[in-house]
Amino acid sequence: MTVKQYLATPKLMVCSAKILAIICAKTTILRLDRTIFHPQGGGQKADKGLIGSAVVTHVTHNADCVDHQVESAEGLAVGDTVQIKLDEDWRRLNAVYHTAGHLLAAVVEAIYPGLHAVSGHQWPGEGRVEFSGNTPATQISAEEIHARLTADLAQSLSVTIESDPFQTRTIRIGDYPAIPCGGTHVGQLGEIASILVTGIKAKSGRIRISFEAQPSPGHPQASFTNLEVRT
Repeated sequence: MTVKQYLATPKLMVCSAKILAIICAKTTILRLDRTIFHPQGGGQKADKGLIGSAVVTHVTHNADCVDHQVESAEGLAVGDTVQIKLDEDWRRLNAVYHTAGHLLAAVVEAIYPGLHAVSGHQWPGEGRVEFSGNTPATQISAEEIHARLTADLAQSLSVTIESDPFQTRTIRIGDYPAIPCGGTHVGQLGEIASILVTGIKAKSGRIRISFEAQPSPGHPQASFTNLEVRT
């Protein structure tokens, strides 16, 4: 079993962990007793970084474990205690996109009560949120959404973790409704420079709204890791 430490203490960019298993098949996989690496899923790309000297190329869920794919496990052995370190630039970019997707969903639902967010894809350069409901795409205003997003960013609303982070974890942005989420986020919206709606279209009975997001250059490199946890 891997303790998913990133759920409870997302400010950790470096920590130690014990190697529980080394699996050598088509790829080399390391399993640890705990991890700060976010696995790919929930609309978010996997974290990158290092486990000891091993370069982590991909991270996935595997039942109650987390599989860390590495370029090589040379020099590592089961039972070793190693340092694990995230690529902070990559984590920050994914945190910005994930928060932007949730904010977009909250803003659209507030402006158009007939729409409900049902899925999100927050990969950098591929951001989109899909909505169900009875509001036609032609009646949705990108300008109105952008104005609300810009106002929320200017207020630098807080982003908080609520409830038990391992069992009932939810994310709340400002006073918007809390939603279940296991992803990583910025600590306040001021860490996002901009969110731009790039497309609105009907697809397979849903409304798809695409977006781009940019980190704010005015914040310290890892300031997003100060995400507050409320229980």
